[in-house]
Amino acid sequence: SNTAPVIERENIISNDETKSIDDYQKFVSEMSQVDADRFVALLKWARTQSEFSSIQEKTVNGYTNQPAGYNGVPMVTFAEIGESGKAKAHFNLDSNRKTLVVLGGSLGARRINQLIASKLDFFKAKKIQVVWQCGALYYEEYKVLETADVLVKAFVADMEQLYSASDFVISRSGAATLSELCCVGKPALLIPSPNVAENHQMQNAMALVNQNAALVVAENKLDEEFETIFQSLLETSVQESLSVNIRKLAKPEATKHIVDLIEEII
Repeated sequence: SNTAPVIERENIISNDETKSIDDYQKFVSEMSQVDADRFVALLKWARTQSEFSSIQEKTVNGYTNQPAGYNGVPMVTFAEIGESGKAKAHFNLDSNRKTLVVLGGSLGARRINQLIASKLDFFKAKKIQVVWQCGALYYEEYKVLETADVLVKAFVADMEQLYSASDFVISRSGAATLSELCCVGKPALLIPSPNVAENHQMQNAMALVNQNAALVVAENKLDEEFETIFQSLLETSVQESLSVNIRKLAKPEATKHIVDLIEEII
C-alpha cells in the first residue's frame, strides 16, 4: 500500500511535556537510512524541510504518497575540526605524512580488521600512516601489529582530534558514522556491513556515492577491488571533490530540527 498505517501519536512518542531534547535524541538515535525514512513517513502530517536532494524529492519506500523530508541523525556536535599537523602530533604521528583513519565501531568489524591487517605493507609502500580503531573485541588480536606507522586502538574517545588527524577514512556506513563524516568533511571509502536489516548500510553508502560524496566497495568485493578503489582515494582531486560534496550533506542541527518537528505535532 502507498498509504502509511494509521498510528496514534502516543505509539510513536510519549506526549509527556517534560520530555527533553536528550529524551527525543535517544528515541531517534542510531537510525539507518531505512529507519529514518519510516519515521519521517509516520510523521507525514508535519511540515518538513530538507536540503538532501536524493531524499527530498522521493516517495519514501511506499509508506506514503506524500513527499518526505530528511532532517538528519542526532549526533554529538563537533567543534571546528582543528589543524591536521597538531592533531597528528597528539597521536604521536608524523605531521607531514598522510594519515588513514580506520573506523570499526566500538566492538570492531571483523572483515575490515582482516583487510587492514593484510594491507599494512600496501599502506607502508605508499608512505601512509594508519590509526586503526579495531574495536574492543579484536584489540588483543591486532595490537601486536602496532608500529611507528600503525597506531592500533580498541576505541578512540577524542573523535575531534582523530578526525582532525585524518586525511581520509575507511569506515562502515551506519547512519551515525556517516552523519559525523558529513559534518567533518573527510574523504571516505565505505565498506557497508552486509549483516544488517534490509541491507541498509549499502543504502546509506549509496546515498553518498550518488552525490559523489564518498567511495564504496562491497565487502564481498574487497579482495578484487579494494586496492584499485583505494588508489582513487589517494588522488588529490578526488579527495577535494569528495570533501566538498560530503560537507553539503551535513546536518549538524539534526537534533534540534527533529525536536522542533515533533513539538509541532504533540
